Amino acid sequence: MSRRASKPHSVKKTAMSPIYVPQPRDIVYLDFSGAKGVEIYKRRPAIVISPVSFQLETGLCLVCPVSHQSHPQLSGFLTIQDPEKRVHGSILIHQLRAVDYQARRAQYIERADEATWIGVTQKTGHLLQIDSTRKYL
Repeated sequence: MSRRASKPHSVKKTAMSPIYVPQPRDIVYLDFSGAKGVEIYKRRPAIVISPVSFQLETGLCLVCPVSHQSHPQLSGFLTIQDPEKRVHGSILIHQLRAVDYQARRAQYIERADEATWIGVTQKTGHLLQIDSTRKYL
């Protein structure tokens, strides 16, 4: 199996040049400069979880950063499953955020493997679960 990244599969055509629009399940490089406190920082991989319609409508995408360290015992982390992938480490589910993918210079790396993607969707779904019958204010 080739470890080279394939070409990005979605671009939004503009008059000047094509712009990469991240897809759900894409692993991309992003610039996380400007972090505060315990937030992840510097240029690093992240996995995209939002649908393309969200990206096109807002110019943002929902991502979870990836740490090169592995943290399998902690609930806010998910280890990337496929050892053949270029990106290894832990997906930081608890640091889910919306980012401007153009301003943060999103660059396609590869697509997440199926097992990792299922884990990400399950953990983010659990994290974001809101009981619509409960009053929060």
